[in-house]
Parts: sequence; C-alpha cells; structure tokens
Amino acid sequence: MKISSFLHFIFRRGLRKLSQFIVSCLPQKELGKLMETMIDECIVRNKPLSFLSLDALKDRGFLRLISLSNEPSQRMYFTCHLRPIFTEGIETLPDNFYTFSNIAIIIQGPIIKANDFTFESIRLYKKIFHKSKIILSTWNDEDQFYLEKFKNEDIFVVLNNKPINPGILNVNYQIISSYSGIQKAQELDCLYSLKTRSDQRIYAPNTEAVLLSILKAFPLKQPSIHQLGRIIAISLNTYKYRLYSISDMFLFGYTSDLDKFWSPPLDEREKVAPDYLETLGNMEKNLFPESYLLTNYLNKIEYTPAWTISDSWDVYSEIFCIVDKEIFDLYWPKYQNELEYRDISYDFIKTNKLFNFADWLNFQCHTYQDKISDETRKISYPIGEIIDFSYKIN
Repeated sequence: MKISSFLHFIFRRGLRKLSQFIVSCLPQKELGKLMETMIDECIVRNKPLSFLSLDALKDRGFLRLISLSNEPSQRMYFTCHLRPIFTEGIETLPDNFYTFSNIAIIIQGPIIKANDFTFESIRLYKKIFHKSKIILSTWNDEDQFYLEKFKNEDIFVVLNNKPINPGILNVNYQIISSYSGIQKAQELDCLYSLKTRSDQRIYAPNTEAVLLSILKAFPLKQPSIHQLGRIIAISLNTYKYRLYSISDMFLFGYTSDLDKFWSPPLDEREKVAPDYLETLGNMEKNLFPESYLLTNYLNKIEYTPAWTISDSWDVYSEIFCIVDKEIFDLYWPKYQNELEYRDISYDFIKTNKLFNFADWLNFQCHTYQDKISDETRKISYPIGEIIDFSYKIN
C-alpha cells in the first residue's frame, strides 16, 4: 500500500470515529445527522478539508450546523450573510430607468490593497453608479502601480499631501481628503455628492435613487439660506446618546452643503485629556472627531448648539436624515466585521446604542420627553454602561 493511500485510510477511519463521537455527544438528533452527513461526504470525496469550503458553508449545511448548536445553549438565533469579494459575477444592477449624471461618488482615504478592496469597490461603482463621476481622493505617497490601475479605470484621482499633525484620531486626514474630493466634484459641476470611504463598500444597486428619493421625501422643515437640503448620514457609528456625533463615514447631500461640512479648520490638538473616554460628557467636551466636524458645521449655518441631548436630537431630526446602513448594503471589513450587528442589544439600553432610521422617523412625528429632567446626569454616564431611564411619547 502506498504511503499516501495508507494516510488517507487512517484519516477516513479517524474521521469516522470523530463523527460517531460527535453524534453521540450532541443533544439534538438533527444536529448529529447533519454533522454525520457532512463528514461522510468528506470521506467519500476523499478531500479531508472539503467541508470547510465555501460550498460547504452555503450548500452542505455548515452554517445550519452552527445555528443548531447555538440556539439551545445560548438561546439565540444565528444568521449569516455572504458578499462577493470581487466584482465579477455581480449582476444586481440598478433599475434601468434610473440615470443620474449630476452626482459625484467620492471615495476618500488610503488605498486598501488586501483583496484589491478599494480597486474592486470602484469597479463595482462603475457598474451601479455608471453615469456618475467617480472620484478617488487619496495620498500622494501611494504606490504608483496602484495609482495607474485606478487611472486606467477612467475615474478622477485626486492626490493630497498628508497633514503634519493628524489631529485627534486622524481627523485631519479625513478633512483633507474629503474636502479635496468635494472640490473636484464642484469643479465637475456635480449638484450632489456622496462621500464614502476607501475601506467601505456599497453593494446596493439603487443607492443613488434611494438617496435622491429621501431628499425629495424629507425636505428641510425650515428653509434656510445656509443649507440647501438635508445631509443624509448612516446609523453605523451614529450613537444616540453622544452629543452632536453623527457618523462621518457616509454622507450624501448637495455638494455645496458637503463643502461646508468638510471645510472646518484643521484640528490643531495632538492629544486630549486622559479621561476623555470615561463618560459621554467627557467625550463630547473634548470634541471627539464626529462632534468636532458637526459642531463646526453648525457654526457655519449659524446654529448654536445647546450641548444637551434633546438639542442634539433636534439637530439630527431637523438638519440631517439618519438612514440604516442596510439600505445601502454597506460593508466595512474592520474591527469585529464578522459581527455585523454588534451594536444591537436585546437585553439592555446602553449608552452606545445606535441612532437609527426608526428613531429619526419617530422624531418627525413625535416629541420625546425624558423622565429624567437633569441633562447633566445623562451625559455623566460611562460609555457602554446600561441606562436606567426611558422615554414617553407626546
């Protein structure tokens, strides 16, 4: 017997024993049969790791196995969502009666080279935003090979000098690359702009139509000479109890409005107080990047923030529109990206609760009165702590 054949024989026997042992240990008969079927198929195919392939995940029940094993012990349902890494094969194109040529898609930030992430994102955008102007605003020290790849895609590439002082949490990098991208959009006479990031990807094909529909459906309640329309932001990183802290990752609106938003003075700070992450109040007092950007914008449109939670919500409700990222099928391969809904809690209301479209829509029809009248106490909560107050609707 050849050594390879002998090893396969030993492997099959061992895998069979493993299968029998797992089946005997599992409390649910369905679980055991599913595991046994998967291992049997692996043995028949003579491919030791075939049950770890993508086909196994999708077709042969591996995800079902995880789901079944999780439900009884954790009392939780398990779900999963798979997105294509590469553009080939993505044929979910926008409805053909939507055509927009006056929109700029601005992708700002460093080029993400892993899996050609930024490059593949732009190739996808050329499919789903095929009439729009696509602008990559990145850094002048990027790899020339990659820059040529992008230029060959017939998009607009803007190169920027990196700031000497990055500002708190690199906010100056965002300001410089976003603003220069918006300047390019104005140069191209784009009435609207969508500012997104080089490390995020939009998959939803009708994104542009949805964004314009939101602007049309929800105009500013109070017409203003300082702002043409609402600015649309997403729920991802927009937290309900952080003051004036709208996510800056994804913003859509009139280009002139985004020009005001992304033209604050560069942040001259190099560090903040060591206790800035202890409470919500400390975070906002030290002007976390999101608050730094938003409060500077409020000053430009002559809105004076009151630095209370209720006023912060008024800003979200009256000046912006907060939309769930799921509408745009936005993917962000960063942090705990495999836990896509990690900020949703079913047991307690916490200070890191997201502000989503449901919250925003409720504010269009109702006013909320907090049962605790002391605004100062609210923002003294430690970040991530459970909140013991609720709301009543008038």
